[in-house]
Amino acid sequence: MKKLSLYTIGFVALLFGFNTSSQAQAFRSCVDASNATVLNGGSFYSTLNVWNNTRDPQVTPGFSSNGFANLDASYRLEYIITKKGVAALNDLGNPDTTGGGGDVIVGTDPDGMFRIEQVTRYGITIANPNDSFQILPVVYKLEQIQNLADAILNGSIDASTTCCQIFGPPLIPEAAGFCDSVTNANIQNGSDIQSLNDVLTIFDAFSTAQLSVEGLASILGQINGYASVIPTTCGKNELPLCYDMTIDQRYTYYVASSLGTVSAGKIQNLNNFNVYPNPSLSGQAINLEVETMNTMELNAQVFNVLGELVYAENLGTVNGKVNAQLPALESGVYVVELSNGNDKEVRRLIVR
Repeated sequence: MKKLSLYTIGFVALLFGFNTSSQAQAFRSCVDASNATVLNGGSFYSTLNVWNNTRDPQVTPGFSSNGFANLDASYRLEYIITKKGVAALNDLGNPDTTGGGGDVIVGTDPDGMFRIEQVTRYGITIANPNDSFQILPVVYKLEQIQNLADAILNGSIDASTTCCQIFGPPLIPEAAGFCDSVTNANIQNGSDIQSLNDVLTIFDAFSTAQLSVEGLASILGQINGYASVIPTTCGKNELPLCYDMTIDQRYTYYVASSLGTVSAGKIQNLNNFNVYPNPSLSGQAINLEVETMNTMELNAQVFNVLGELVYAENLGTVNGKVNAQLPALESGVYVVELSNGNDKEVRRLIVR
């Protein structure tokens, strides 16, 4: 058997997904139900196998949501990943009951496209056979949280009192040590907060427990309640924090089987593989640009968020530069795959 020159992926698993719309619940502030964000998804992660030196297509589809388009541009959409059936724990190692308690948050992702073996939080992973996890869309205002954090960490009430000093007795005794916890996590000002993962670091400082979605919602409600005690110079005008965590529809996935250590290869002697414009607009023509260092047969495929093949083109024999035009696509997240028959590379494409 010919030996493949490949790089090793530590773990790839076969996942199955199903909708859990029976859990009708939502946490939101400033967002009415008509603008609720609902998760749309299908297959989450397909397999990559090595059998007789041939491999099944590797697809990494993501998710989209509806309702989000009805909100103004200041809102950001990201995703929370929870490990199903594993409760968030309090500082005593017991299931945390904040907000009623819930499954532990093990990660976040900006677009729903990620590798399961890279997801971990509190030392908890989702990369083992029979692990189950859920994907929850979250809409929030990043700039609002940045401004509030900036005001709290660096603002002052008067010449002798900093905003950090109000987080403790007598005004907010339950948040004593908040500023120290945040700065110890290397967040010094609002510009250090760039993603939902950074936001969770902020909220971790409000609690000694691991975060669940229910606990996070409780902390958000607690912070919004501070509007009556936080001075204007400490971020009062940024409250209430606006967000939507709609779990009327969310998808559950479980790791059905381990494929062990699997190999996957990048295309050798490929100088350039570019898809543009990216992001592009719905209905806009999309360009594919490829450059090789030697002669090879290349094929291009486009997969949608469900992992379905929506377009395929044989680029033929390529030696040097070649340009192709992909068809106009509807709004969503796509994966563009380039293959030489043995190895492949992918690019994520966002169409708005």
